[in-house]
Amino acid sequence: MMEVAERVILGLVTGGNPYAEKLLQTLDKSEQYSKIVVICPKLNPISIRNMITVKQAIGSSYYSVLREHKVDVLVHLGEVGCSSLKEEREELNGAPIVLVKTLIEACENSDINHLIYVSSSCVYSPAKTSWRTLSEEDLELSIPDRECSELIAEKLIQDYIFENPQINMAILRPAAVLGPSSDNDQIHESNFWKRISFVNTFPMQFTHEYDFIESIICSLKNRASGIFNVASQGVVFPGDIAEIIGRKKWYLPKILPFIVTALIVRALTFHRLKYYEWSFLKYPTVLSTSKSGVMLGFVPEFSSSEAVVDYLYASDVKEMSVEIINAEQSETLNTGHAIFSKIPRFLKKRRN
Repeated sequence: MMEVAERVILGLVTGGNPYAEKLLQTLDKSEQYSKIVVICPKLNPISIRNMITVKQAIGSSYYSVLREHKVDVLVHLGEVGCSSLKEEREELNGAPIVLVKTLIEACENSDINHLIYVSSSCVYSPAKTSWRTLSEEDLELSIPDRECSELIAEKLIQDYIFENPQINMAILRPAAVLGPSSDNDQIHESNFWKRISFVNTFPMQFTHEYDFIESIICSLKNRASGIFNVASQGVVFPGDIAEIIGRKKWYLPKILPFIVTALIVRALTFHRLKYYEWSFLKYPTVLSTSKSGVMLGFVPEFSSSEAVVDYLYASDVKEMSVEIINAEQSETLNTGHAIFSKIPRFLKKRRN
């Protein structure tokens, strides 16, 4: 067994993030940490060496836990998904502003020297004339019409770190994360693009969950400070998604105002469209990841279309055959036993 080079204790703060389990398993395999302290409301039992789980709401104070276990490095996953898409009935504890205030309190009263804060790509507002990739420096030029909680939370933690430079911090802004572990009830960004789209819409971009986890590993390893976009390779168009899932999609004209669009969507799909969804569907955000490649050493292994395929087939398709079409041969797989992490983009489904 590889010995730990130095006594580094890592803390992980996570709410309803379905990728925490896979991240913990990856961290455990690295054997780089003498102890891992997890703070979360609930976590399925997993076999991780030297792991301590503290079950509590992540909106409540946890600095005493970090101090007791002498945590050096903290990864703050928080909740998953953009808060603008959450239902009104969801707990206020899930709001990024509440969570980041608790995080600041924890940093103030512990010995954290390295912080990884996971934000969201919804801090951007994409160009409304023609689509282009957005770099981390484009934020000031693309502040959303309605400032989201993620952006406010980012500003709060950045202000705190500016006054406390002894803490090295990396902020990750992932595009909507999808993969085999994604939960339909939590991945709000994924619940509407399967049903509706706009005529001549821009392409969409996603982050495969394995790429998302790899970006965190790279951040821990390289300890680079700054803000970094995270996404898988390439983009995927709504027409590609419709072809993959084999379902009817409703295409609406972009010229319709929000209220009219919301009423139509409600009538067609029974979905209560939110303003942020409407804006995202018309003008999806596409991120440039060149900075994270250079400074973090993060190179995505998967594509946006593969993220969509892995998510859809893991969550929706149980007893169905998938015919993989390419220039040379076709092959039929049983989705109940297959892992779709390397499926080609062009798929055709047929029922048994």
